[in-house]
Amino acid sequence: MEGSEDSQRHVNNIIASRVLAINFAAIHTSSNSFTQVLYNLAANPQYVQDLRDEVEPIIKEEGWSKVSVAKMYKIDSFMKETNAMKDVTFLDGTVIPKGVFVAVAPHPMHFDNEAYDNADVFDPFRFANMRTEDSC
Repeated sequence: MEGSEDSQRHVNNIIASRVLAINFAAIHTSSNSFTQVLYNLAANPQYVQDLRDEVEPIIKEEGWSKVSVAKMYKIDSFMKETNAMKDVTFLDGTVIPKGVFVAVAPHPMHFDNEAYDNADVFDPFRFANMRTEDSC
């Protein structure tokens, strides 16, 4: 890019600016989600050992891989309790696709006892338990 002519350098600067903007948007949403997970973990340190107890034997046996991470149901559940991770379709047909960043008032949904048992209690293993119940 440094050796290019001025007209080409201008085009390269535009391309670089666009790539940086896209990277920022991609990293920003992921880091926001992960930050919220860390906030929930900091606010609920009693779950740290449960999460470690799940992760350590899997990593010891299989190492870090997509397959090994997929076996971490409690980690998955803890993250899902923090953020929605799949497409959501409302009763009226409105779809919010997976990966879209949406700001909403979560309190009415997260604290709806018709949707979740003891919805007013933080339960990081709620979805792991639901998975276990579904497989029985």
